[in-house]
Amino acid sequence: METEVIFLCSYGGQIKFHDGTNQHMYEGGKNKKLRVRSSINFNDLIAELADNSGTADVAYFEYQIPGYGLETLVSVTNDRDLRNLMREFDPNIPDDVKRIFLFPEKNPSPSPPPPQRLERVDSPLQVAENASELEAVAGPRVNHVVHYLMLVSAGLLFTAVLLFLVPFVFTLQPQNHSVMVVNDDLKSTGTIAPLGSDDLDDQSVSDKAAAVPAFDPSNAADFYVFISFRGKDSRINFVCHLHQALNQQQIKVFIDHKLPKGHSIWPSLLKAIESSHLSLVIFSQDYASSKWCLQELVKILETMKQQGQVVLPVFYNIDPSHVRYQLGSFKQAFEKHVQKFDPIVVQNWKTALTEAADLIGWDSKSPYIRDDDDLVQQIVEDVLEKKNQYCKSKA
Repeated sequence: METEVIFLCSYGGQIKFHDGTNQHMYEGGKNKKLRVRSSINFNDLIAELADNSGTADVAYFEYQIPGYGLETLVSVTNDRDLRNLMREFDPNIPDDVKRIFLFPEKNPSPSPPPPQRLERVDSPLQVAENASELEAVAGPRVNHVVHYLMLVSAGLLFTAVLLFLVPFVFTLQPQNHSVMVVNDDLKSTGTIAPLGSDDLDDQSVSDKAAAVPAFDPSNAADFYVFISFRGKDSRINFVCHLHQALNQQQIKVFIDHKLPKGHSIWPSLLKAIESSHLSLVIFSQDYASSKWCLQELVKILETMKQQGQVVLPVFYNIDPSHVRYQLGSFKQAFEKHVQKFDPIVVQNWKTALTEAADLIGWDSKSPYIRDDDDLVQQIVEDVLEKKNQYCKSKA
């Protein structure tokens, strides 16, 4: 079905981190709202964006995950990325807007974000408040995400990454243009035309924030999921879309969010795992290189054995045998681990990988899985089935 989506387009400025506000902010440049036909391909959209912004060297763009700061932008560089972004528009949210930033081929990376803290996301989609500099804002929703977790435990420093993301589906009414400029100060050309006065105001986007509820084990209707994954390795679009799809089905997901500097989240992380009814473990090529991910996995399997938690492995672009027997990139990771960590700790990690790989799960390379979208759908359907079984047992 042909639909229309709305972008808030920023260009000509820079993303900088400010110590005073502890946030990334977009400084300088201009901001324009656009209406875009969902069927437009990536190259045509880039050409339209470049033409109407006067920025001839636009090579790609990045968009801001609702509820997250500007340090976690998601790159859109091809048709597949663009289709994934289009799916995130929610028909139940009036004037749902996605913030995008135009970049040339060579773009300097923004300064590193501050450490993050653990939270759970289960509330309606967020849209950033658009001030003159369109400051980054925090919120409860999450599609390519990198957050930093810090741990000092037993003299060991663990660094890891967690992220999730936000139900996505959209059904706006189709229009007659591929891209329409909200602002009158951009010249209309080709398939671009200005919107009327009833459309979005250029200087504000309503904030649809909602509080994140605390864990309530007494509510039998609640079903909590913990996702363990290697943030810098697993494709951010896949993890975000999985998280969004779960939220769309009223599945509550734990996520890290702005951990204060110097604060150890290990106790909170343990509580999140123990409080979850189900854990999804996303195995990817670089998963075993993260001490934090391996520690999470040990705790997840411990909770499975002691509390009956359901554990579902997902082998994302990696052979399950590499996880089970620590081959390939997993072998390389453990060659480094044995030089740094206690042999008993390393063996516990290996045992956890072998046990997890023996559980029933999904292989992204399976001939029965067409693509990432199909994989996400199958996972969500299985989680929903597990949720229904849980709710019936508590009825």
